Amino acid sequence: METFIIVTYCASDDARKILGIVDDPQTNVGIAQIMTTIIVAAKYFGGNHKLAQEFLHEHKYFHYKLSASRFNRRVHAMSERYFHELMIHFGRYAKMANTSYEYAVDSFPIRFCENIRISRNKLFDPKRFRGFIASKRC
Repeated sequence: METFIIVTYCASDDARKILGIVDDPQTNVGIAQIMTTIIVAAKYFGGNHKLAQEFLHEHKYFHYKLSASRFNRRVHAMSERYFHELMIHFGRYAKMANTSYEYAVDSFPIRFCENIRISRNKLFDPKRFRGFIASKRC
């Protein structure tokens, strides 16, 4: 977990520098810290930002913790470009970490592709993704 948090912070800060985003000098919590908190919350705390913030503060990763309201406002003030750049950095880190070049594909059927839901499906082509699950007889 510690390595993940450190790599997440480094990638967030790199994305901030590439985009030329400068944190306000009066700010106690930078944009890289907010992004790290969001990603840690998604991975370890079921998307609960408050729990992630408390964890990162209690374990001395970050020295300052924002209120829930201020944190939410800062999250919604970030541009989509920042998120896109951050995902590019995570992709680069994943490529550098994967030295074996072996990948696994999960082919487990998705619930909304079942025949009963296929007519309401707006994401996939119904003819191409219609399937049969022998073990469930559907």
